[in-house]
Amino acid sequence: KATESCCPSCGCRTRRVHSHYMRRFADLPWHGRIVEIQLHARRFRCVNSQCPQRIFTERLPETVRPKARRTARLGESQLAVGFAAGGEPGSRLARKLAMPVSGDTLLRMIRAADFEPPQAPRVVGIDDWAWCKGQRYGTIICDLERNRVYSATIWIVAGKAFIDF
Repeated sequence: KATESCCPSCGCRTRRVHSHYMRRFADLPWHGRIVEIQLHARRFRCVNSQCPQRIFTERLPETVRPKARRTARLGESQLAVGFAAGGEPGSRLARKLAMPVSGDTLLRMIRAADFEPPQAPRVVGIDDWAWCKGQRYGTIICDLERNRVYSATIWIVAGKAFIDF
């Protein structure tokens, strides 16, 4: 345990402990069990008289954000479940994986996530083929730089069907 801490506002180091409190946050499951970490945290007094923040708590930037109720790695796992399954289905899946979270929270995490809109492809590949000549045809459109499929279409000429996915 460190004997001193830095003030988040002014950066001054201090050893003056103001008080202690118990901090609780959820972590990744262990053998299918829900894990809650209970941390004995300290509040410090800032020694800088000009600092607007007189009292502050010790920080754990790699583990958990200030005022957060879950560790960063649990948040990343829940976010991945949210992106894969969505709100309520993701909530049910997360509960089975021992990482309980509500569907609304998953949606809130997805909205808050850093997301870059997809860039327009520069190099495009288009291919047409026939499975059965005069009966079934297919078309695929790919981004050749990112190795991503943008569209695949099956044309059925005789039955006049059109399938796009």
